Amino acid sequence: MSDISLVLFDMDNVLCDYQRDIRLARLSELTGHPADYIEQKIFESGFEDDCDKDRDDIDGIVDDINSILGTHLTFEDLMDARGRSMTPDHAVLDLAIAVSNVTKCAMLTQNGALLHKALPAIFPQVQTVFVDRIFFSYQFGAIKTDAALYDRVLAKLDGVPATTLFIDDDASFVACAAEAGLRTHHFQNAGKLASELREMGLLK
Repeated sequence: MSDISLVLFDMDNVLCDYQRDIRLARLSELTGHPADYIEQKIFESGFEDDCDKDRDDIDGIVDDINSILGTHLTFEDLMDARGRSMTPDHAVLDLAIAVSNVTKCAMLTQNGALLHKALPAIFPQVQTVFVDRIFFSYQFGAIKTDAALYDRVLAKLDGVPATTLFIDDDASFVACAAEAGLRTHHFQNAGKLASELREMGLLK
């Protein structure tokens, strides 16, 4: 029997393979701007992080992106680019299903309101696995380098840090979760994750 009562799975590069260069290439096609220009204006500028942290005004976010880029992109355009960049990792999704038969599981992703709205259409597999335990950082007013995020998510799920396992591919997020008292797994691939889950008694 495992002493883990809650497992938090990251989404990008854990539950799915996310390739930002594909997203940028599609946005470049739609706007005529070079991919590196879009990268700088939307991602490196901190705009995306601000949206991931606490913005829930979908129309306002779309308007701001168009203002920044001087374009007329729609929500559908933006989410088409996002969807093209995501490929489900069925091996990890299967592990999540197996673990959910043993203990409570949830998804926690550092992403914003646009993707939250589009998720059922572009990544429906997570709805099947996690049902109503799908959480986005913007809902909690914090990102994964902020210890407050973990406190707020665990409060929502009646979780306890010492019996919660956090799985993420980003070393800085893993370190912050560990500092918040959670047990962690720095994700590299499904095989290594499966081995650790077995050691923890989370796989039958």
